[in-house]
Amino acid sequence: MFQPGMDVLAPWAGEPCAYPAVVVQLHGDTALVAYWEGDAAMVPVTSLRPATYAPGERVQVNWKNQGQYWPAVIIGRVGGAVQVQYESDGSTDWTTWAKCRVPV
Repeated sequence: MFQPGMDVLAPWAGEPCAYPAVVVQLHGDTALVAYWEGDAAMVPVTSLRPATYAPGERVQVNWKNQGQYWPAVIIGRVGGAVQVQYESDGSTDWTTWAKCRVPV
């Protein structure tokens, strides 16, 4: 199902969220993924999910790259850019999927 070069959502260090990554290599039941934020890790293939980032999908956004994630809903997408509406105040903003994570 997953192949090198595919965009995926992958777990990171036991956190309860999946982060955007690219499959680099497959090694049996594990995959080497490169996260869009810059790290890389070996993860179980069964923990990977396809990255869709479609309107209506709930995400958490690293707002303005300040290291704090805010709940939001994707309301639009153009390539790797997503428009989100924040749950806290209803405001909207554009960001890239590299700044989003998805609760699992």
